Amino acid sequence: MKEREKNQSPEKSDEKQQQADPLSPQNVQEKMKEGYENYKQKQQQESAQNVDSILDRVTAEEKYYSTKTQAIKNGWITKEEVVKLEHQIDSTMTKNEKGVMNGQVQEQSLTFQERIEVGSQMQFQKRTGTVKKKKEEQELER
Repeated sequence: MKEREKNQSPEKSDEKQQQADPLSPQNVQEKMKEGYENYKQKQQQESAQNVDSILDRVTAEEKYYSTKTQAIKNGWITKEEVVKLEHQIDSTMTKNEKGVMNGQVQEQSLTFQERIEVGSQMQFQKRTGTVKKKKEEQELER
């Protein structure tokens, strides 16, 4: 029996730990967030050629929706709160996909040549902006 437990993946032990900690009004938000994030992550990793990835996604989806249904049925969370939570997580995941973390865009480092090109473009933009401001000031004086 112990040999069998050792051969299980870390995900399986996590699932057992989550099952040991039943859904309650105190942890419903956390469980919903974890479940939805897990489901979305599995969905992104899913590949039509990899049957295991499809099974992982379906399992995560089933677990999330059963948790959601139980929470709503027991009155621990409203449908509106679920939608808000899902949108919040989707937004966070989309930002992370685009390289935005903690409100800052993560960009790749520029090469020396790219820095020179960006710098010269910015010089032209600054000059144009200065000319526009001077024209506006002259018009205001009239």
